[in-house]
Parts: sequence; C-alpha cells; structure tokens
Amino acid sequence: MSTKRRGKPRGQERATKPPSPALAIPGGDLARRLEIPVVLAAAITLIALHVLFLRHAGGLWRDEVNSVEIATMRNWHAIGMALGRDSFPAGYTALLRLWLELPWTGGVAGVRAFGLLAGLVVLLAITWSARVFGARTPWLALMLFGWNAVAIRATDSIRPYGLGAAAAVLAFTAVWRLIERPVWSRVAWAALAAIAAVQMLYPDALLVLGIVVAGVLVSLRRGVGVAARVVAVGIAALVSLLLPYGRALSEAREWAPLVRFPFGYASMWQELSTAMASGSSLMVPVTLMLAAALVVRAAFPSGGSDVEAGREATDRRRYAAATVVISAAAVLLFLHATGFPTKPWYYVPMLALVAAALNAGFADASPRRGKADPFAAWAPVLGVAIVAVMTWSGVSSAVRVRQTNLDLVARKLAADATVGDLILVNPWYVAVGFQHHYHGGATVMTLPTLQDLKIHRYDLMKQKLQEEAPIRDVLDSLEATLRAGRRVWLVGGLTSPPAGQEPPSLPPLVGEALARLDGPMYISYLSAWATQAGALVARHAMVAQRVDIPVPDPVNPYENVFLLVESGWHDAVATSAGPTNAPPPNGAP
Repeated sequence: MSTKRRGKPRGQERATKPPSPALAIPGGDLARRLEIPVVLAAAITLIALHVLFLRHAGGLWRDEVNSVEIATMRNWHAIGMALGRDSFPAGYTALLRLWLELPWTGGVAGVRAFGLLAGLVVLLAITWSARVFGARTPWLALMLFGWNAVAIRATDSIRPYGLGAAAAVLAFTAVWRLIERPVWSRVAWAALAAIAAVQMLYPDALLVLGIVVAGVLVSLRRGVGVAARVVAVGIAALVSLLLPYGRALSEAREWAPLVRFPFGYASMWQELSTAMASGSSLMVPVTLMLAAALVVRAAFPSGGSDVEAGREATDRRRYAAATVVISAAAVLLFLHATGFPTKPWYYVPMLALVAAALNAGFADASPRRGKADPFAAWAPVLGVAIVAVMTWSGVSSAVRVRQTNLDLVARKLAADATVGDLILVNPWYVAVGFQHHYHGGATVMTLPTLQDLKIHRYDLMKQKLQEEAPIRDVLDSLEATLRAGRRVWLVGGLTSPPAGQEPPSLPPLVGEALARLDGPMYISYLSAWATQAGALVARHAMVAQRVDIPVPDPVNPYENVFLLVESGWHDAVATSAGPTNAPPPNGAP
C-alpha cells in the first residue's frame, strides 16, 4: 500500500528555495539603507556650494542691478511702465520688492540672501517632486542638476532663473497630482503653479506648454474630463501671461532688433552643452542617454503581475518622457525663432525640469514602497556618491567667482576721481552696473549719452542710432576735460584706429536702413563710436596709464572691466599716449 509523502504546499516549497547564484545581487537591502544617508549628505554638500557662491559673489553685476532697480522704483505703476524695457514678467520683481522692503535686507548681503533662498527653493521643489512621483529620494535630479556650477550661479543670482526653475518643477508635479486625482482643489493648485511659472520667466510658458500637452496625452486614458481639467490649467497660465503684458511685449518689439543676431542650432547646442557640462563633461552624454532610455521605456512598457500598478507606472513614465521631449523642443524652437543669442544660464529652468522629469520616470529605481530591483537599488547610492566626488573640486572652484569687478572699480574711482574729472564708461550698458556702485563727484558719461542709466534702455539707444551726431557731446567733453588739465578715466577702454587711418563715421539710421536694423548693425555703431572717441584720446592725451584693481577671486567674464586714466593735452599727434586696445566686456545683456 503506497502512501503519499506529506510536505509543504508546492508554492511554499518553491518560496523557500535559495535564489540562483547567478541572479543573486548581494546588498540590495544594504543599498536601500544607505540611500537616504548618502543622498542627505550629498544635499548638505550642495547647500554648502550655494553658500560658497553667496560668500564669493561680491557686488551685483549689471543684469542683477537691472532687477533691483526695477524692483525699487517709486511705486507699482512705475514698475509696470518699466516692464516693456525688461526681459521678464512682473512675478519675480514683485517678490524681490517685497523682500527688499523687509528691515533686515539692506545692502548687498541682504539682496544676495534672496538669491540664496531662491537656489534652495529649487532643491526643495525637486525633492518634493521626487516624493510625489513615488521615489524615496531625488537622487537622479540632484546628480544631473545639483552639482552644476552654471545652475548654482544662475539660480542664486538676482534674476528670475531660480524661482522660474522651481515654479516649472512645481507645475510639472502639480499637474501629475491632478491627473492622479482630478478634484478641483488639485486643479486650482496646478493652475497656481503654472501661473507662477509664466510670471517668473516668459520662456517658462513653453515649459508649461510641454507639461500641459504631456498631461493631456496621458490623461486621455482616464477620461475626457480629466484631460479637460489639464487643459484648463494651461488656459489659466496663458491668460495670466497675455492679458497683463500686451503693452510690455509690444514695447519690447520696438527695440528687440538691437539684440537679434543670426545664429543657428549649433550655437545653441554649444551654450546648452556648456550648461549641462558645468559639473562634468560626462553629464552631457549621461543626460541624453537617460532621456532616450526614458522615451524607450515609455514607448515599450514591460508587463507585470499588478496590472493597475503597471498602468500607473507606465503613465508616469509617459508623462515624464513627453514633458522632457515637448518642453525641450518648444524652448529650443522658440529661442531659435526669436534670434536672441543665448547664454548657458538661459537653459537652467529647462534643465531643472528635465532633471525632475527623469527622476520621476526612473522612480522605480528608488521606490518609496516595496523593493527595487537589486541592480537598480545601488544606482542612487553609487550615482550620487560618484558624481559628488568627481565634481566637487571643479564645481566648488567655479562658484568662487565674483559676479563683477565694477564695484571695486567704482570704489577706486570714488577715492581717486575728483570733481572736474570725467569718467567715460564703454560700452554704455556697463554703466547700468557702474552707476549703482559709484558714489563720487566726477562726471559720468557713456557712449552715447543716455538720459536713463538705471536699467537697460535699448529704446533710448535706438533713438541715438537715428541722430546725426550722437556722440558729439561726449567728444567735446573729452577734449574740454583734457585741455583743462583734468583726468579722463576710461572704464572698459576704447579702441584706437590703425595708424594712418581715420575712425569710421556712420550715417544716422533712418528709413529703410532703420527697418533693416539688427544686432550686428547695432554693434558696428558701438564699435565706430568707441573708435572715434579712442582716436581723439590716442592723438591728444599726453599720459596714459592702466590702473590695477586687485581682485580676491576670479571674475565673471561677462563683466570684468579694466580701468585706464588719461591726462594732458597735445595739439600734435601724441604717440606715447592713448588707450589700451582691448575688447569691451563680453556679452551685451
């Protein structure tokens, strides 16, 4: 008589079998235990980098001065009138004004503290986004965006890039929360986040467009009603942008040709890759490969036993992938269409959104609940640790940079220049920063003379281009000052014509010539005026001397000016004097 062998059920028996040695990944639980301490330590080092920038940034450079001058205008009406001469909406200006009205925010340190807070808000927004999308930590976003000197300097500068980046990440996250649970309270929060984004930066409207389109594509599976609510978020953002700024945008179109230059996608890629590689050159291929991998995962989802959870993860990946592709494409196409040459920091809000979206798309590598794949469990720990060690030296050095040396030049002139001396600032837009820092008795002029130097007045510059003799008063003042035995201080320098040649003289821009005005034509006039003034000084000044300005740290190359002093008058051509030939400060605003 045969008997059946009793034992554990077959499922339990299989469950007690040890894993195959080939598939065993030791330390998966250890990796999860290490993840939060490692990422927390990394976050502390990032905060230290932001504080390091604060300590070394020094005075405000001209773009930052522009923001402060508008924010501190006499009333809100004056601020509204100035929006047509600025490159940003009113949201950042309003917050900066409120901050500067606090009693403890006076001086450069108080202003810089606002920039530091903006940079830290970006890190907080990225962290909250990671948690909403189901990740334990924002490891991937910090790895791609955190150790980046361009990002740190841009988000902490007194410009809207930091709060604009944070608002874009918040809008991306809020729209996903709306898709998850389409109640009206989440619609309202998503709309507020989207409105905040477009009120910080005009290009953030393109990021919001990508977020909304991605949200609609993903939410259609959940019903037309959900998609309609996502569309309502986009409409709210659009209305908040178009209604208040119609006049400002119309005014900006009048002077926009002065800053429009022919450039292509190759130039844009160079600036974008510079921004991406500011921590390490490896971040460029790593970011591109991760974005491509996310698109593939979104297009070809893998199956799983939990159908509903699988659909949720697929929607999350598709939303993140679509946001990356559509937002990046919209921003790049828009910037190319405007014809405004870009700088690396222009791409920082887009890179912050891409980093947050990639973190969301790969949230399953570090899930808040359940266990990650053993292979993926080590990715947060190793990725963050390797990037932190690899980039710390370079990034910590790159953030120890003064934003300008104009404050030091102005301090030197306040001590040495006297009443009767003439300070000539060239190019004219450098005077926006100089007038903010200089508090002395000497006369200050620019090439050409502009009525308002508190902010960038391209509208006034366009008027000067139409005048018959736009720098006659400057040339007369140079001659009168030198003849009187006073000194001429040159901030930024001038250009002497080649020996035996007369400086160029360009006609006023009127009629068809004015209609063809663009950036290169405008720069040619600046160059001609600098050469005319340089020719007068080089031929008649008796003594020329460069003034050394000690600087404790490297200086931002976009505003690192030199100082010359000229004196004496000689009716014949003076061969021993004249300004040092050197290019003007790099980068018109």
